[in-house]
Amino acid sequence: MSLTVLLDMDDTLLTNEMERFLPAYLQELSSHLQNRVPQDRMIQFLLAGTKAMVQNQLPGKTLEQAFDEVFYPGIGCAKNELSAQLADFYANAYPALKSVTSVRPDAVEFVEWAFSQGYRIAIATNPLFPKTAIEQRLAWAGLPVTKYPFALVTSFETFHFAKPNPAYFAEILGQLEWPEGPAVMVGNSLKEDIQPAQALGISTFHLQVEASQNGANAGNFSQLKTWLKKVAKSQPTQPQTPQALTALLSSAPAALQTLSAGLDTNRWNQRPKENEWSLGEIFCHLRDVDIEVTIPRTQRIQHEDTPFITAEVTDVWAEKRHYLQENPIRALEDFTQARTRLLLQLQQLGAADWSRPARHAIFGPTTLGELLAFTITHDQNHIRQVAKTMRWLKGE
Repeated sequence: MSLTVLLDMDDTLLTNEMERFLPAYLQELSSHLQNRVPQDRMIQFLLAGTKAMVQNQLPGKTLEQAFDEVFYPGIGCAKNELSAQLADFYANAYPALKSVTSVRPDAVEFVEWAFSQGYRIAIATNPLFPKTAIEQRLAWAGLPVTKYPFALVTSFETFHFAKPNPAYFAEILGQLEWPEGPAVMVGNSLKEDIQPAQALGISTFHLQVEASQNGANAGNFSQLKTWLKKVAKSQPTQPQTPQALTALLSSAPAALQTLSAGLDTNRWNQRPKENEWSLGEIFCHLRDVDIEVTIPRTQRIQHEDTPFITAEVTDVWAEKRHYLQENPIRALEDFTQARTRLLLQLQQLGAADWSRPARHAIFGPTTLGELLAFTITHDQNHIRQVAKTMRWLKGE
């Protein structure tokens, strides 16, 4: 099992102090759009849209959609009216911001070393910018995506959660098909990178410019190499805290939307083999399990004293309910809506409610938190199944 390394970008791979970069970015963008939008109004609603992205908790809404809902009504323009001008900004004006940043040669050397070790590398930058802006900053760092085979680069088009939400890190792992081996997060910010990743049980390394004398999981790139060799042999774990469980439950529909987006929906009901489910059947299965098993079970445990929970046989539903004849797009939408209802239900729980007891027909004495952890394992297995089916459908 290979090691998956999640790397922050700004002030980790690229020297880019946001205290300098953000004002320069706002000035360049507002100047570029000033013939359409007053500068102060543009900045006001760009910051409001950014806040909406950071606060988004809905797995059915990308960060781009969360931003658009605030930004464009606020400035009084439709998105399509500014699309050409924004594209021109990122193509011709945004590159000038490179002067605010500087290359970290030790970062480039580290990335090349990590690839030589067979590690899988994802760029886990806060996805508050469009893909082109993030890829340009990677190029400024000396790490262009055309040269380095990153497994994933996060951006607002394809992500639903942002730092410091732990669901952001769960969504990364979901889009990476829930790696069987260990995953680690490397970043310079305790608040944005280290603490939320640790909340999911991800091993972390606090990157610093200078060598650290204080601990085994902090220091410079040289110390990071030594640390990675040790954690590469570790086994991943997932805590069952309310924060971790909520983040993991939130990430499943979000990851599935992005994973399936790269395939013509006309093929979503195509089976890899006669006895294997299509994407549509998987989505129907997840939807019905949430609606008919997970949500009612959670309600019973919440309101009854140690209820007896039966073991439902759900795999037979695909044939009995003729999932292949259903609309697979609607099935994924309905699963996302069902999961959102579950998450809203869980928001009402107190800390002690997650430990409320139940008796399960197979597992015996259990708790609400443990049963939700089983739901998460179920999600992860089907995310891997979706990814495998996608590869087959694409001929990979």
